[in-house]
This record gives sequence, structure tokens and C-alpha cells, in this order.
Amino acid sequence: MLVKTAPFKWSRDPEVSDLIKHLDNTWDNCYDSRLGFEENKARALSSLGKGEARAVEKEFVLCREDFSYAARNYFWITDKQRRDILFKLWPSQELILEKIMELKAKGLSQKVLIVKARQLGCSTVIEGLGAWRTIFFTNVNGLIISHDLDHGSYLFGILQKIYDSLPWWLKPQCASREFK
Repeated sequence: MLVKTAPFKWSRDPEVSDLIKHLDNTWDNCYDSRLGFEENKARALSSLGKGEARAVEKEFVLCREDFSYAARNYFWITDKQRRDILFKLWPSQELILEKIMELKAKGLSQKVLIVKARQLGCSTVIEGLGAWRTIFFTNVNGLIISHDLDHGSYLFGILQKIYDSLPWWLKPQCASREFK
């Protein structure tokens, strides 16, 4: 399923903020500067109690089941004023997401051609969906293609921001990422 929650619910769930704060303390207590990210992550995860481990598993499942849950709680983007904000869909983006959900529900390929004016947030919502698929599903590769190098770099930056801003316990291992 792509989206289960009401489209107007685009703010972080309060319990997610509490969980992030709590688990960030675990990271701080387990972090060893001599180790790499994956080693530190394994170390911190192994120190979690059963309830904490269940909470992490639950968050992963909720994110995987629902793009809007993952995006509103964990996907940070940079707005036009260069502020870091949690992802919140604009009406134009909701229309795109709605169309994609409709196609998916019918078992059809989610290929949408968008003929539009600029600055409607289409690139951001599509990058968010790409990030969601590559982060929460296995055996998914992503490729970003654009009409020119600058725009390609901009699109790649959206995906990088989302990935880099994930909490340590949700961040999947990244084999490589490069812009060419």
C-alpha cells in the first residue's frame, strides 16, 4: 500500500519525536569514533532492550507500508528559503501521489507523464517516492536522470538530504552513491 493516512495529516507524529530523542541517546552512549557507521549502528542496535527493538521494527514496518508516514516523520528536505523542514505535500504534490496510488491500486505500472508549470514540487515528491522505495524495500536500485547536469545535481541532492537525515536506526547500508 502506498498511502493509508488522510492526506491532510502532514506533520510529525509526537511519539516519533520522542522515539528519535530516546534512540539518539542510545547512539551517543554507544558511539565509538574508532568505528565506522555500520559498526557503530550494529553496536547501538545490540544494546537496545526488547521494547526498544520492537519499536524500531514497528517504525520500519510503518514506513514501508505507507509513504506518507515515512515522509512526514522522517524525510527532511530543504525549502526555497534554505531551511531544513520535514516533508509536507503541497496540493499539487497530493494530486500526483493520488494518481500514482490509483494506478498502483489497479495493478498498473505507475508511470505518469506530467506536463506542468515550474515550481509545483513535482521533482520533490518524485524524489521522495524514489527515496522511499530504495530505503524501505530490498533489491531496488535508483537512477536519477535529468535534462542537464545542474538539474540532475539538484535532484540527487534531494535524495541525499532525505537519506542523510534519517535516524541512524532507519538508515540502510549504502553500497555506493555517486553523481556523474
